[in-house]
Amino acid sequence: MRPRRWKAALAALVVIVVGGMAIALVQQISPSSPSQVNAAPAGEGGVPAALVAPRVTAPEPAPRERAVAVLRGLLSSPSPRIARAAAIGLARMCDPGAKAHLVEVTATESSEIARLENAYVLARCGDDSGRQALVAALRNERRDVKADAARHLTALGEDSGLSFLHSLLGISQHRLGAAEALASRQDPKAIAALKAIHGASDTEPADRLRAAIALGLAGDASVSGELRAALADPRFRPAAAAALARLGDAAARDALVDGLGVPSLRVDAARGLRRLSPDLDAGPLVAPLLDALVTERDNSQVSAAEALLVLTGPAADAEKP
Repeated sequence: MRPRRWKAALAALVVIVVGGMAIALVQQISPSSPSQVNAAPAGEGGVPAALVAPRVTAPEPAPRERAVAVLRGLLSSPSPRIARAAAIGLARMCDPGAKAHLVEVTATESSEIARLENAYVLARCGDDSGRQALVAALRNERRDVKADAARHLTALGEDSGLSFLHSLLGISQHRLGAAEALASRQDPKAIAALKAIHGASDTEPADRLRAAIALGLAGDASVSGELRAALADPRFRPAAAAALARLGDAAARDALVDGLGVPSLRVDAARGLRRLSPDLDAGPLVAPLLDALVTERDNSQVSAAEALLVLTGPAADAEKP
């Protein structure tokens, strides 16, 4: 009897050991405890994450794209003034919608000066009707209208306004203004007038500095020291910086960067920075302007957006007044 009991006990032990091994094997293959599950986690609706299409996040629009979007949105502003300003800013890149808006509002614009500005912006984009409107305005009875038309034509590189501006050089109260308008063309008669004003002992200090700034815009580096000193005068700091930028003088940079923070100065400051550095890396400069697109009033948004177009567009945009 004892051998049989021993064999039975041995058989039972074998069963227990084999059973334990089987259970362990089953748990490795198909675990019952949630903590041991290695399957892919479920996605939305219980679908395994591996089968759920990944969400695609749209890339952040580039600064130029954001500026264009803001200007196009403001074209629909209930304020005619804001919509027109947005169109002028957007027309810097000759946007068809902006040009169409300017053509439309010019037909009902009561201000002759505003109509001339619209015409200039259109002519700058190659619209001949805008150019013809400026030429026609040279025959206007009002001197200020003729002067504005002549300035716009001169900025376009046209000669048709030269004779009228030259005639203003002979009128004392208009001499400096006419010479300033002609300075960027390095017009000999204007430069002679500016040097005379700048060198005259009886010229008011403010007029002497205006003449120096105009000479700088004409490319006369002899006034550089005077222009650098003028950077300390808040009244003349922006204009002096613009003239120094024309001369390629890096002393202008800080004043121009500061100008980006002032809505009324932004576009000219951006133009000066591009003129100073045609291959400018605009990256460090755009953050405050992008913030202005969101936080500031609509008229300030327009200036921020146009400044972004100048900073991030072709270098030739810096030469468009």
